[in-house]
Amino acid sequence: MAQSSSSAINLGISRFLVGALLLGAPAAHAQIEAQPGMRDVEKQQEPEEPPRLTKPPRLVHQVPVIYPESAKAERRQGAVTLRITIDEEGYVQRVDILQSAGVDLDYAAMGAVANFVFEPAEVNGVPAPIQLDYRQTFVLKEEVRKVVVAPPPAPAPEGIPAPAPAPVEEEEKLVNFRGLVREAGTKRPIADAEIAVELGDGNVEVVATGKDGRFEMAGVPPGQKLIRISATGYEQMTTVEEFSEDEAVEAIFFLPRRSYNKFETVVRDRKPAKEVQRVVLRREEVSQVAGTFGDPLRAIENLPGMARAPLLGGQLLVRGASPESSGVYMDGVQVPLLYHFGGLTSVVNPEFLETIDFYPGGFGAKYGRATAGIVDVKSRNLRFDQYRGYAEVDLFDSGFFFGGPVTLWGDPVDSDAPNPRRVTFAAAGRRSYIDAIIPFALSIFLPPGAGALTVAPVYWDYQAKLEYRPLSAHTFSLFTFGSDDYLRVIAAGGQDAGQFGLSAHTQFHRIVGKWDYRIHPRLTNSFQVFAGMNDLTAGFGGGAFSLGIGNVERVFGARNELRYQLLDVLALTLGADYQTTQTELEATLPDFGAFLSGPIALAPEFPRVVGRPSAVFSTIATTKEDSVSVNAAPYVEAEMGPILGLKIIAGFRLDYYKYGQFTRRLQPTPRIALRWEPIKDTVLKAAYGVYEQAPQQFSVSPTFGQPKLWPERARHYVVGFEHRLARRLTVAGNAFFNDREEMVVSSSRFTTNNGVVELERSSNEGIGRAYGADFMLRHELSKQFFGWIAYTLSRSESKERPGEEWQLFEYDQTHILTIVGQYKVPWHLPFREWANTGKLPKGWLWSPAWSILAGDWSIGGRFRLVSGNPTAFYEGVYHDLDTDEYEATQRPGGSDRMPTFHQLDIRIDYKMAFQNWLVNLYCDLINVYNQKNAEQISWDYRYRNAVPLSVLPFLPIFGVSAEF
Repeated sequence: MAQSSSSAINLGISRFLVGALLLGAPAAHAQIEAQPGMRDVEKQQEPEEPPRLTKPPRLVHQVPVIYPESAKAERRQGAVTLRITIDEEGYVQRVDILQSAGVDLDYAAMGAVANFVFEPAEVNGVPAPIQLDYRQTFVLKEEVRKVVVAPPPAPAPEGIPAPAPAPVEEEEKLVNFRGLVREAGTKRPIADAEIAVELGDGNVEVVATGKDGRFEMAGVPPGQKLIRISATGYEQMTTVEEFSEDEAVEAIFFLPRRSYNKFETVVRDRKPAKEVQRVVLRREEVSQVAGTFGDPLRAIENLPGMARAPLLGGQLLVRGASPESSGVYMDGVQVPLLYHFGGLTSVVNPEFLETIDFYPGGFGAKYGRATAGIVDVKSRNLRFDQYRGYAEVDLFDSGFFFGGPVTLWGDPVDSDAPNPRRVTFAAAGRRSYIDAIIPFALSIFLPPGAGALTVAPVYWDYQAKLEYRPLSAHTFSLFTFGSDDYLRVIAAGGQDAGQFGLSAHTQFHRIVGKWDYRIHPRLTNSFQVFAGMNDLTAGFGGGAFSLGIGNVERVFGARNELRYQLLDVLALTLGADYQTTQTELEATLPDFGAFLSGPIALAPEFPRVVGRPSAVFSTIATTKEDSVSVNAAPYVEAEMGPILGLKIIAGFRLDYYKYGQFTRRLQPTPRIALRWEPIKDTVLKAAYGVYEQAPQQFSVSPTFGQPKLWPERARHYVVGFEHRLARRLTVAGNAFFNDREEMVVSSSRFTTNNGVVELERSSNEGIGRAYGADFMLRHELSKQFFGWIAYTLSRSESKERPGEEWQLFEYDQTHILTIVGQYKVPWHLPFREWANTGKLPKGWLWSPAWSILAGDWSIGGRFRLVSGNPTAFYEGVYHDLDTDEYEATQRPGGSDRMPTFHQLDIRIDYKMAFQNWLVNLYCDLINVYNQKNAEQISWDYRYRNAVPLSVLPFLPIFGVSAEF
């Protein structure tokens, strides 16, 4: 059977009749909701202007109503009258039934009406909520595909009965209009899109697309017909097609979305939270935060508990701890760094990210080898049903992403459901070209023979992944990724001057194989193995000597995690984490040990004592070392609750360490977290944990370090709360205390080993503490705005020896204030209206991009205010006549700081949608008001004058990205 529906909307305000509201609809009645403060009108001295409807709402998008199969089977018809409440933004907020036609018909009408979109009504010239009445009629039509028609009988001779006429079967109408509706830019099929063909004389034939976006229509008469294509959340498209009796019309329509803007925000995990402090960032939500160059991983810099890194970033400074104290994981595998040189961009292509988990403290037993914080980056799941690509170009680098499904044998597999004949893949890469831009600019602006400081940084990264899901319970993946950074600094003093050079090369590579197995709905297991290498090489050369260090690590490991949901309120996780590292260390450095234990002599070129820096460099030692370190840790975690609003997560990790020549240690590290929701929308939380981390490999070197060092240890104490102030407004706060023990510090003491006097170089005598509180006020994603305010108040202190006074740690920042916001501009140029009305000419310039031109503008900003880092200031100076050098006495107390840092960044995005592409133009304006923030203090040779050195000026970054 066919279906037909008619709509009537009447609008009225007491004695004011507005008239027809929708296209071709008769009049209806409506009322304005009481405005805030109207009950206090009588209390005021002067009467206010009475409410007057200055602009009625206008329906701009209508969703077709689906006739329920149950009603069609029973041939039931009826009319439903609804009262719709429309908010000040034109969206339906509530639907009430005034007259029922049966439960199934009522629900069908309400489901469609709830997705209507209006231009907002205005009362006294201001957008305001309004109510109106809507009537939906359900009418059945007879079938027309096969109808038997009997012609009138011929008159028969008198007395002879006329023969029975033979039935004539009318020819079935043929399908002469079929096609596919896709989303412009992404090419995703659009389900439930409405295709309306005007047949003439006021008749309109309407069909809807299926889940695959396809549609068919039969019996469209010949001639030019006006066609309208619409769907919820998309711009309406109008076109004209020519129909004939001889051939069918096949078409593909691309509908642009009303908004392609992927708003950016920090989203607390919507699943029941386990850790007390965990912030989840998602790829689509953090790709346009101002000051991050479009890199989602750099959004971590704006979270509570994160200190500002020096220069352009590149270090993870969590609650005043050193960068080496935090761990970085990629799909559960630890990597040595997160950012390229200078922190301009991360080592992972943004399109390869799924989520970013940031734990500033109190993390669970799954993670080890870190005493401050954890960043766990998860690669995206390859659920592709078609090929997808992405490319981006900006001032510093270019990158790409490409992925899609591959059918191994047989017919192509269209679905992304598990299938043994289907595998999906993705690959991404990025390469900088700053090394080509800087020398080119210097060759233009510097005169011939002039001295110059040439910086030639090069970085690139890659990711590639295969995913195979033969069955719903099994997922296999192979993931390889890596990063390479090379920095060269060459100073030339002109034609007659000498040169010196500084170089640094850092790279890492990983390959990870993973198998996820859902054994039972309540029992899952995840197993992965990995291998890789880390390489760090640095060198310095000038004059008659050169120094250098090379450290190559070959890493192997495995992890298995079994999770069993025993009860709805009890889950148990058993895991094992293993990693072994083979290290090859080669260094050419000054032999400090020989200098300190050797005799005093005079340098021949100048009467100064050997023992000053110039004499140190006269004794160079080259060393090669090979070592193996192991960390193995079984762990268990039990999650209980919620029971009466209380959830308890208890974990236990048993770490075994083997490194250096002597260290063998088995250490338990218990952890526990509590979350309690005493009342709705308010959560109280607390956590305690013990964490350990082995010293850096260079620190336990027999030549340059101390092989007898123990792992560093930290205890985390955290209490906090979360509260929802309003529908989209939340506030969270945490107080923390991190107690650090057995910190590795330098030592100048001498020890005796088998009668040989040796320099200790390093010891575990250092202790530290960090305490404070952080807060976050967040406005969640709405139709046009999101933002947050993050503030951290903390103090980080340390002692190198017991009994000494507490000194500020070098990464301490007392106040850290970050304000982030993003606003989607609501206005647009008239191209959108012209595209909808067909006023734009067709031709090579015609594209659905016109319909969103200037309609997807967004502007965002980030402001940071941070205390300056601790630095050394001097109060006394003396002239050493033996060395002809000035020596300074540092001011006691260690409380001196560099000037306060403050900076404003602004980002503007403008997105267009073509049929097969999405194009985004953006501009990241860094340090908008050109604040000269000091990154270092430079003193003259007599320590009389100090000059702050600023590095980052106002920097506009322009870029373009495209995806299909």
